[in-house]
Amino acid sequence: MYDLYPGSIVDVVTLKNTLHRVRSLGIKDYTLILDQGFFSQGNLEELINEQLSFVIPASLTIKALKEVLTATQRDLASPQYLWKYQTDPIFVKPVTLRVRDKEIAGFCYYDLQREQDERNLFYLRRHDLKQKLESLQIRRWRKPEEVFRERAGPQRINRMGKQIILVRGSLDWEESLTVYRERDAIEKVFH
Repeated sequence: MYDLYPGSIVDVVTLKNTLHRVRSLGIKDYTLILDQGFFSQGNLEELINEQLSFVIPASLTIKALKEVLTATQRDLASPQYLWKYQTDPIFVKPVTLRVRDKEIAGFCYYDLQREQDERNLFYLRRHDLKQKLESLQIRRWRKPEEVFRERAGPQRINRMGKQIILVRGSLDWEESLTVYRERDAIEKVFH
């Protein structure tokens, strides 16, 4: 089954309605492959309480997740976490996120190609912003660097190429990454 929801959806009601729909179809053995739009503490708690199998990419909206990523980055590029995914090298480190009194397992992925793509996009956007700012008339009392920082917003190069996917069920790191990427490809076809 596949459902497409417009916009960014994090509310628990949408997840509950989807679970109700799945059950009404008589489906009992399934794994939810969720978009990052479903990532919220409330949805995680609902998925855990329902004891469902799922794969969901994490966003850094939960403080505990930021702490997990910070701790993971220290040795993520260590050879012990180096694997081959399809034809490319990838670093994969198991992680655990604690949500209230529950723990959710997952994997932190560090994809070198993805990092380079994200860096390229980052610098292209900065270049475009720089050109746009150069055409503006900045008041004399303002420092151009400050205007640039205000318009560019916070940027974190150290997170580029890294992604955490939380998993509940029997999927290993490779299966989790594959089903998540396949979900993205399917979504683009439906779009």
